[in-house]
Amino acid sequence: MPWKPPPPAPKCPSCNKSVYAAELVRACEKDWHKACLKCKKCSKTLASGSFLEKEGVPYCEKPCYQALFGPGGFRGGGGGAANSYESHGEGGAEVDTTSTLEHAGLK
Repeated sequence: MPWKPPPPAPKCPSCNKSVYAAELVRACEKDWHKACLKCKKCSKTLASGSFLEKEGVPYCEKPCYQALFGPGGFRGGGGGAANSYESHGEGGAEVDTTSTLEHAGLK
């Protein structure tokens, strides 16, 4: 029986380089380098099993996936003006934009 070379290593979907067993992470039905498995939105490095995916693309669960694909509306995690807190106050502090009537449940 003649010698056959081993099959080629799979390619990482992020950097398109070969992924060898020592550095392989299986996620979203693909083989990644550990350092290449990152959130599509914020680029945070993700550990296998500690993320959510949509259409084969990995996202960190909080806040990126919830902000992009979570429920919208009042305090629903959808972001935007519908939420009662904004994070654009001085020095990065949160500013409560809810009116006094809303706090009292009258609006």
